[in-house]
Amino acid sequence: MEKKRTRQINDTKQRIRKALLEMLRAEEINRISIRGLCQKAGINRTTFYNHYGSQYDVLKDMQDSYLADITAALSHVHPSDQAAVHRQVELVLKYMEDHLELSRLLLDSSPSSGFAERLLAIPGINVLLEHSLPSGMDRNLREAVVSFAVSGSWKMLSEWIHRDERIPAEQEAQLILMLAGRVCH
Repeated sequence: MEKKRTRQINDTKQRIRKALLEMLRAEEINRISIRGLCQKAGINRTTFYNHYGSQYDVLKDMQDSYLADITAALSHVHPSDQAAVHRQVELVLKYMEDHLELSRLLLDSSPSSGFAERLLAIPGINVLLEHSLPSGMDRNLREAVVSFAVSGSWKMLSEWIHRDERIPAEQEAQLILMLAGRVCH
């Protein structure tokens, strides 16, 4: 009985997230009403409010799930194993490509959504870059170099995911890691 209820809840949330994603193709989130979202998802407002407080909560739930998947992909790699680092970055890029529409939506979301900051704050990202820095580097310089490398990687990633004709994820991962590595050394 509990499994059935959990499955129903997950199905309802998935329908709401799917409806929001479809609506975001045409309009900004601040223009999406709960009434319209419920109508698109085929649910009533009470059902919606049983799971979310607003359309922004749905977007945050989508972000949380997406970031959890990327964090999990990065959590199994030790920074000193360059081959493993490359595989993990490639897996992240493949995940983004497999979820292309959602990736584009989240990368394009307004700065107030905080998605960019949350993505760049994933512990695995900074650890990978910090590990490649010389050990005696001044703390302020370390932070600046990591910030610069992460921002550049973000820009490359964003441009890559928005191209209709992208180079393979493996090549993009290699390029990002090579350039970030040059910045760090």
